[in-house]
Amino acid sequence: MAKPNPDLLLSASERAAMADVATRRLNWCRGLYVLLLIWIPLSGALNAPSNVSALTVALVYTAITIPLLFFIGTMRSGDARKMVWLGFVLLFYAIFASVDTFRPGLDGQMAMAKLAIEMSLFVISLRYVKAKRASQGGEF
Repeated sequence: MAKPNPDLLLSASERAAMADVATRRLNWCRGLYVLLLIWIPLSGALNAPSNVSALTVALVYTAITIPLLFFIGTMRSGDARKMVWLGFVLLFYAIFASVDTFRPGLDGQMAMAKLAIEMSLFVISLRYVKAKRASQGGEF
């Protein structure tokens, strides 16, 4: 028989404390999410080739952020299941950012910052899910 998860066997006061932790982590997730939504087009605009029009750059980086825009409701509601899906989407973004870190100059440095934001959001969102589950007695 498997051992029970100690995080799920909490008293009422411990569950309330975990709910506070979950709320703080959700606020961090919201801040990092907004930062990422700002950072992607900003880094695209700063690293755009000079022979490409600004409209083209804006359209391309708007299209790149569309998958992240599906999670606006998740950030407002704090739904733990959808937060896990956000983690999967962030991993795909992190793959491209990690490849871009090998680009020379400002492109690589901007990609490192983007990768740091994405990985921070990934880790904190999954820590939020764990705290949320513990505060609800193991349920999503």
